[in-house]
Amino acid sequence: MRFIILALSILVSVLAKDEPGCQDRSSPARKIMVEALSNDDCEEKCLNTLDCKSFQFRKFKCVLYIAGSESKQEVNKGVKCNDGWIGNPITGSCFMIVREAMDWKTARNKCRSFGFGSQLAKIRCSLDNRFVKDVLAKDTLKNVGYWMGGTDFYHAGNWVWTDGSPVSCFTDWHEGEPFGSWNGKNEDCLAWWRSKNWEWNDVNCETKIPAVCMIPVKKCEEGWTLNPTSGTCYIILSKKQDWKTARQNCVMLNSELISLRTSQEYLFVKDFLNPSDEENFWIGGNVDNTGSWVWSSNKSPISLAAYSNWSSGQPSYSKNENCLKLRRSNMEWFGANCGRELPAVCARSILQKASKSKLSLMHIKKLWFLLSKSKC
Repeated sequence: MRFIILALSILVSVLAKDEPGCQDRSSPARKIMVEALSNDDCEEKCLNTLDCKSFQFRKFKCVLYIAGSESKQEVNKGVKCNDGWIGNPITGSCFMIVREAMDWKTARNKCRSFGFGSQLAKIRCSLDNRFVKDVLAKDTLKNVGYWMGGTDFYHAGNWVWTDGSPVSCFTDWHEGEPFGSWNGKNEDCLAWWRSKNWEWNDVNCETKIPAVCMIPVKKCEEGWTLNPTSGTCYIILSKKQDWKTARQNCVMLNSELISLRTSQEYLFVKDFLNPSDEENFWIGGNVDNTGSWVWSSNKSPISLAAYSNWSSGQPSYSKNENCLKLRRSNMEWFGANCGRELPAVCARSILQKASKSKLSLMHIKKLWFLLSKSKC
């Protein structure tokens, strides 16, 4: 039954039409139905209605979603973003204002260099657009505009985001825009523009202005826990098993036994494991056929890693202790007999999804038995 329920929930999420990150995550909310002539008219009514957090246009009817008291408490909790980023508490999107003046392509590459899915801002709903406009309106440096991620450079009039998706779900063009050219120069890149009330304007791509980078909402699949700094999702397999079996079960979940490579990840996993009653867990280190300790995920030597936390006297290089065990109470590492049965911690990037490979019925039953005992 659990398998069926989760499968249905995944199917529903795939078929959902709402753009991830453009949904108002606060709840509960009141709904108000008013008349509207268009989607823009509906949005205008939302903008002019106190505590309106989102809207939906349905054939001359406009549904306004008004935040209730409980939803305000949820919103005020804020959203976890990396240092230097600001979060939209309604959608969960994270933004960074890059003050350096640069052309559009440089801005695109600059945003990508931050990692974790960062990109020039891709605005798919009024909630994120209004949030950024409010931030830019407080700009004391009086910059004329800020780059976002839209362009029609590749096909005139066909505006797309940097990931190739169309600029169509939501737009906020200033009246008369996009114009296409100015003073004999093509205007193929998208920006928020101060003189146009921070509405959208097409600009020559060589113009040097600051930019807005964005990390879309990050969310792990059900049962997994997100480290928002690294973009890694974790799950505990509570059923005790030998190291090889634990790794195989992680792989079947399109993940690996966890590799602790940074102090930040160490601190996060320490908190993640803290409520557990178990003291020892399998993690992803083992001795390879050359006698060296390596991370099983990519066979890289543990000795070359920037971070390690071996217990005193470890590793012992005993022939019978060739797999890596983590002690929860002090987060120290120990070599252990690979046949010992322990719970395990799996990890995968948030960009990875559950494996699409066909599993046997036996494997499916086995995985769901393990997950039914996992920490959620």
